[in-house]
Amino acid sequence: MFDELVKAHKAYTFPDKEVKQMLYKEVCFLLPLYGRFYDKYHDVVKDKHIKYDKGSLEQVLLSLQ
Repeated sequence: MFDELVKAHKAYTFPDKEVKQMLYKEVCFLLPLYGRFYDKYHDVVKDKHIKYDKGSLEQVLLSLQ
């Protein structure tokens, strides 16, 4: 589902750069939350259930800028 949302976001055309930056900032609130989740549970659920590590999720979100 997350990958579909990223694909849809990349397809949007934003004529106003401020709107795109505002939307990016709204989405980036996930980084610290996901970081805490990942630090706490990555050993428990292993890579089988976690697709993104903290760095790769940050790269995906940076690609939305």
